Amino acid sequence: MMIRARACMKCKKYVIIHTDNVNDNELVDDFEGKHSRHTVVTLDLREINREFQDVTPRKNVPSLET
Repeated sequence: MMIRARACMKCKKYVIIHTDNVNDNELVDDFEGKHSRHTVVTLDLREINREFQDVTPRKNVPSLET
């Protein structure tokens, strides 16, 4: 399963995308709003560099090691 994330290239933060959950969609929208003047890209979770910080407020978030 491919896990996608929205990442801010300026702030080095990302949020995981779960398209089937309305609350998660709101979280992504909020993230994009906070970073609207920055370069925000969609990446596979495995492509995200370790210097990025996850801002997804969930306990069961896939790690970068998978």
